[in-house]
Amino acid sequence: MLPGARNMGLNQININAYNTGDDVSPLEIYELREEKSNKVYYKEDIQFKIFELNIAKCYQLYYNESDLRNDPIILLGALLYCANSMEMSKVSGNFFSKKENEIFMDNVKSLYDNSDLLTIEELTQMEQSCFDSTIKDYEKRIKQAKEETEELQEKNNKLKERNDKLKEESTAKINQTTREIVSNMLKQGFKYEVISSITGKNIDEIKDIENNK
Repeated sequence: MLPGARNMGLNQININAYNTGDDVSPLEIYELREEKSNKVYYKEDIQFKIFELNIAKCYQLYYNESDLRNDPIILLGALLYCANSMEMSKVSGNFFSKKENEIFMDNVKSLYDNSDLLTIEELTQMEQSCFDSTIKDYEKRIKQAKEETEELQEKNNKLKERNDKLKEESTAKINQTTREIVSNMLKQGFKYEVISSITGKNIDEIKDIENNK
């Protein structure tokens, strides 16, 4: 129960999380007062108070101020500000015994159809499962990439062998055709210089062809 809330009649609790400055209090209590007399307002002996609980500030103090970690207001605010069930279970463990905390988390889960919030064990299992699945996916993709690379390399090697063979055959055919042209031009009495300028063969190559007809 919030301080000062017992036997108060009407109380309103507002929860906010918009300011965590150094001068901000985790809990502010406001009373209705008479405008003229500034006395606390009562109606039929019932006093009305507003409690502003800053759960972000409670959360900050819970983790930064160890001496406030067992304060019920700080614990309540921190619990309401928790980001996931794992953290919520850890914080609520300061309220309850282990068994009570398990019951509390089961009740919290039931509010979310047992799906949105998980226990520490379930969340750990889920995280491990996601991790294992991610690792397997990476391993599969790496293996696939290696196989594709090897396949591509094999194709490139075959293509290179084919290109080398075609280049070799093409070069041989050009050389044979050039030799035939040189031989024909020699038979027709062309000078070495003319044959060289036409075929690209130097004088020694032309003479070698002439001597090895």
